Amino acid sequence: MGDQGEHIRERIMNQIPDTIRDFLQQAASTPIRILGDTPNSLLISGDYLGSIRPFVSKTQSSIRDCCPDAQTRFLTVNIYPGNHAYFVLDLNNVDYVYETAHTDMTAIPVYVLRLSKKKINC
Repeated sequence: MGDQGEHIRERIMNQIPDTIRDFLQQAASTPIRILGDTPNSLLISGDYLGSIRPFVSKTQSSIRDCCPDAQTRFLTVNIYPGNHAYFVLDLNNVDYVYETAHTDMTAIPVYVLRLSKKKINC
């Protein structure tokens, strides 16, 4: 990844805390799921999992900064080569059990955190 790619990654990472803070001010303390939508062009093709991890970590730390008592759980990553990668975080979903998650029918609101390369003009 070149200097321009690193610059774009850094710009996106710097937007995560404000986005999370604004979102959490509107969200209740009920369980929610966050789906992080990340363009693959921001990731290292030989290490998709390793290169998406900083986005997951930044999201989790931003949640902790805004809501220190919130519980986050990193669930999964799905990589779709040539398109996007997605990571899933649960927030305050204390009843989640990995072994039975596929049979659990409890509805949880899902919010998409779209990490875009497009520049936002304020």
